[in-house]
Amino acid sequence: MWRSHLVESLAAAREGQAAATAGTRVDGDHRPENRGERGAVTTQGYLAQGLGQRVQELEEALRHLQDMGSGSRTQVVMGAVVSVESESGELRCAFFPGGDGTELKVEGEALRVLSFRAPLGRALKLGRVDDAVEVHRAGSYETYEILSVE
Repeated sequence: MWRSHLVESLAAAREGQAAATAGTRVDGDHRPENRGERGAVTTQGYLAQGLGQRVQELEEALRHLQDMGSGSRTQVVMGAVVSVESESGELRCAFFPGGDGTELKVEGEALRVLSFRAPLGRALKLGRVDDAVEVHRAGSYETYEILSVE
């Protein structure tokens, strides 16, 4: 499911980049004559650049996903599916390249896809079942206990 999500996101980013790039072109001898026209061309250029960077990130995530392999994990590493519990309840998450907080429905259950750049990902990295970690968010700390690692 995550691979499909990345492929769809990549296609959308490429399409957006192509459209933004087309908006930066100037035909023949025509050059933008006023500030509004110049601003629109410049904005499209920045948009094309940003979407180009997103395309690169998604392509890299797909490469890492392919290299990662599959199978069960015993600690929180790339590819692990982890259940954690905090004071606010249980959360099931997976750590994959390009994880951006997207929530997938797997067999009717919510699964949050994160990367190790996320605060929770940084805190849980290399953890094992029964480990507890503190995550700093919005000026407070929340404790999470690892219930399972698959």
